[in-house]
Amino acid sequence: MSVQLTTPGAHDPEALILIGRAFDDAWEKVAARSAADPTTLSKTISRRIMSAVLVGVRDIDRLTLLALDAVDHQGA
Repeated sequence: MSVQLTTPGAHDPEALILIGRAFDDAWEKVAARSAADPTTLSKTISRRIMSAVLVGVRDIDRLTLLALDAVDHQGA
C-alpha cells in the first residue's frame, strides 16, 4: 500500500526513522485489538504521525500516543 502524505524527500533520515518506529509501535498496540479495516487503521496512524512530525514532534513515545489517540477518536 502506498500513501503519499508529503512531498518526497521532505523529511530528514532521522525523522524517517522516528516515523517508522512510531508507526510500528502504534500498529503493534492496536492491530490485534481493533476491528477496523487494516487499510483505514494504517492510514489513520500514518496521517497522525506525519502531521505531528510536520509540526516538530520528534519523540517516539509522543508520536505513538498521538497515533493511538487518533485511532481511539476514530472509533477503530
